[in-house]
Amino acid sequence: NNVITDLIADSTGGHLRTTYNHPFRFSTNQVERMRISNNGTITMPSQPSFRATKSGSSFNTGGGTVVFDQNQHNIGSNYNTSNGRFTAPITGTYIFTYYSIYQGNSGNDLWDLLKNGSTFSGSRMHFSSGSVGSSWDNITNTQILTLSANDYVEIYCSDQTLHGGDWCHFCGHLLG
Repeated sequence: NNVITDLIADSTGGHLRTTYNHPFRFSTNQVERMRISNNGTITMPSQPSFRATKSGSSFNTGGGTVVFDQNQHNIGSNYNTSNGRFTAPITGTYIFTYYSIYQGNSGNDLWDLLKNGSTFSGSRMHFSSGSVGSSWDNITNTQILTLSANDYVEIYCSDQTLHGGDWCHFCGHLLG
């Protein structure tokens, strides 16, 4: 029942100007996809996004995929807590971040953000510590990637013991 009260064509630039007293909503199949509020804030409630953490107080992949097994949110259900993969629902540009704290001695470690099971230029993170024995050393990485529909990303970690629970996460979001 939202009604545009005034719609004026701007003859100089082809822009439309509206006077609108309610949020402007864009929907498909009766599902709201985007909203522009009265103050200009744009939200997209069904934009693919996830944040996952690892259960337990510590874990070790043994040199394999880090499976973050607890979804904090998973809009679109594109992150799989069984295999640790985010699968792109559509072609687009995505941002990913992962973080973890080491538990105990960690002097040398390798992390990879894998795309379709493979490394790519800039995907690898190497960790070296000059103070072996600190249990608060950490790794973090953020990447912006162009993915095609059905491409997947996952995190690989070499054989290290890491903190679980609130001390690690993997998250991602479709930028556009």
